[in-house]
Amino acid sequence: MGRTWAIHLRKQEPIVTIDDFVDTYRKPNTYQCRDGRDHLVARGDLPLHYTSPHLEDINILAAWLLWSGSISNYSAGICSPQEHKKGIKAVARRLGIKMIEHGPSELVFGEGGAPYVRLIASLGVPNGSGTIEDRDSKVKQKIELPDYVNFFMRHYNHLRGAERGLATKVLADQCKVLLYSRLRYNGTYELQTISSRSKKSARTLAEQIVNMFNTVYPMLGLGRHSIRTSYAKHRGYYDTSVRLGLPVILEGIRGYGLFNITLNPEYHVRGRRPVQKRD
Repeated sequence: MGRTWAIHLRKQEPIVTIDDFVDTYRKPNTYQCRDGRDHLVARGDLPLHYTSPHLEDINILAAWLLWSGSISNYSAGICSPQEHKKGIKAVARRLGIKMIEHGPSELVFGEGGAPYVRLIASLGVPNGSGTIEDRDSKVKQKIELPDYVNFFMRHYNHLRGAERGLATKVLADQCKVLLYSRLRYNGTYELQTISSRSKKSARTLAEQIVNMFNTVYPMLGLGRHSIRTSYAKHRGYYDTSVRLGLPVILEGIRGYGLFNITLNPEYHVRGRRPVQKRD
């Protein structure tokens, strides 16, 4: 029988150091830098560790910014379906951030948000530095899953107890935000990943996504066969998707309660609600 070993998260190096955060400022001696640093330190979020008290909430906002939002010159906004705005605002509120509605589908980081936007950028969510005339979009960058997400994936089977629970929460929240924001139907259900000018980069991100789903949702049975890549010649970049066939959808519903659908043991009759049994 092989030896088993455990990863103790409290022994790991910080995910984001104070120096990492300070380096996001052009002038580290400014009041804005010192104030942002001191604010995060006081809340226990800088240095950011795997055991930091708000890592789960920070991860949720990072997921929304990665998959359905953007950071540009350290200003951030999330494009969200109406039904998820309330949940995003609640997460932000726990971090002391006020989210501002900007149009019908966008939430912008307002008061209290600036330090966390820089923290999330330090986690690996891309920060565009372009201009309105020449946007530095994600398509132009090499996008991969953040290092802390890959860490949880690599060591998932060696984590125990509360550490395993934390890893599951972080990875599952990333997967769910992906489903909420990038699940499309084009003859079959598919997760549309972030396009790239590089075929290799597009493929690598799709493979990381498949591995992430397989870590926490192994019964879905995703694999390299699930990945489709096509070249959009008129736009000059590669579109990549992860196909979710009917068996995957059904297993996601049955085994994991995904897709916001639950199976009811009672049959519906001609569109009527099933009769509820009373005690």
